[in-house]
Amino acid sequence: MEKMIRWLQVILSFLIPFGLLSYAVWRVPVADGYVDPVGRIAAQDEALYSHISLRMAATGEWLAPKFLDRLALFKPPLLYWLSAACVRLFDANPFVLRLPSMLAGAATAALLLGILRSWAGIAALLLLLGDPLWHTLSRLALTDALLAAFTAGAVHAITRSSLLQFATCTAAALMTKGIAGLIPMIALTIWWLVSSPVHRWPLSRLILWLTAPLPPFLLWAASQLWLHPRWFWAEFVQVEILGYSFGTPPQTSEESKLGFYLGRLLRLDPLLLVVLGTCFLRARYLLGDPAHRAWLSLVLAVALALSGNQYRNIAYVLPAVPALAYFGGLLAAKHARPAAILLALVYAFRATQPDQPWGLRFQPVHNIKVRQSLETYAQLGRTHDLLIVDPEDEFVATTLGLRKVRYVYFGDLEPYRRYGLDFHALGIAVTLEEWRDRKARIPRYLKLLRQWGVDSAEPIASVIVLRDASELPVLIETTPEADFLLRRRWPSPHHEVRELPEGRVFLYAP
Repeated sequence: MEKMIRWLQVILSFLIPFGLLSYAVWRVPVADGYVDPVGRIAAQDEALYSHISLRMAATGEWLAPKFLDRLALFKPPLLYWLSAACVRLFDANPFVLRLPSMLAGAATAALLLGILRSWAGIAALLLLLGDPLWHTLSRLALTDALLAAFTAGAVHAITRSSLLQFATCTAAALMTKGIAGLIPMIALTIWWLVSSPVHRWPLSRLILWLTAPLPPFLLWAASQLWLHPRWFWAEFVQVEILGYSFGTPPQTSEESKLGFYLGRLLRLDPLLLVVLGTCFLRARYLLGDPAHRAWLSLVLAVALALSGNQYRNIAYVLPAVPALAYFGGLLAAKHARPAAILLALVYAFRATQPDQPWGLRFQPVHNIKVRQSLETYAQLGRTHDLLIVDPEDEFVATTLGLRKVRYVYFGDLEPYRRYGLDFHALGIAVTLEEWRDRKARIPRYLKLLRQWGVDSAEPIASVIVLRDASELPVLIETTPEADFLLRRRWPSPHHEVRELPEGRVFLYAP
């Protein structure tokens, strides 16, 4: 009977967090809302990842993720594999696409409850689930919740001295988010360095633990170097690692790193910021216990990663949130029951304030005004290309099963030539003149694409870059065979004009 009760507790410790994280998520469309409610950074990447997963599920191209028909090797594919597998098993909808993230978020909450147990575990669970960042990212088809869950599992493995668990979780973290998956290995190294000489592992054992997770990631990297050497090196190494992690990428905020992260934490979850400060004040005490030392090492590893990564993104803090929730439960242990009750009330209050940065949102934000019109357009089943001019759809159109979507931007071509992956030279991003002359240019573009491991003309002219609005009438007039989505009405003798409620306009080709 006791064993049955214990299993029931384990099941409930997972099902309750999963129920809270998944509640009404089916009502929230892809890419709706903000991953950073302070900076109002939209969840555009969810549409990008969802497109890749949906395409993978439809085509079975498991080793070659693609976005807008071109290779997409900026991240390892574990999230795509999991989401695509869920789509294959169930259906193609936002709930299914987000299922891996929700499972990861709930599993981490169950892990904390299992470690601390009783009311202290409940307090830690409520701190985790009540964190707006954890709540948001566990309800989106992004890599962040998976990375944080695998990282927490790896740190727990350190406290249990389980090499198998550490290697499995860290390998999964690497296969989810590339070099960000090194955080468990950094935490292990810090944990080893701050351990007393009497209890410190032999160096050979540390090396074994640090190398054991690498084979799956190295096998994937080697396969991509074999199949698509130039593209993998340019996009994964030069763009993703050297460009964004260690280079000078464009920023969404002019704040300093310290100001950015501390300011966001203060506005999103001041409770965790208090826990963080308390942890450093009591660091000497916490370092004396091997388990506490492991979780504190994770916080230090995330801080070290944030200081080294040149791109600022509040989602990068997420792997530290389970550790802070763990310490919150630990610090509340002497008064765990009233603390848990208070945190439950805080959770309920946050759920009533969804429009605040520190609130918990379960309903859509509706930040993509053109979404309904695009969904209605998709239901028509038109067989024409759709050119979206000056887009504001956050790539949602790519998730609707349309025949072919092309994006039309105003500006210059410089953003498409960065970090060694020259989309303009490959014909993926073209000017108006190149678009009009595309049929004659296709053989040359196709030859270049094949040299980069893409044996298809489909990526050509996925993006059209106009110098300014004066070129738009020429584009419309010389492309009578395609549909257009515009921000305002433009006359066209070749198209049927359909005005939309939000002021946008569709031009339908005959």
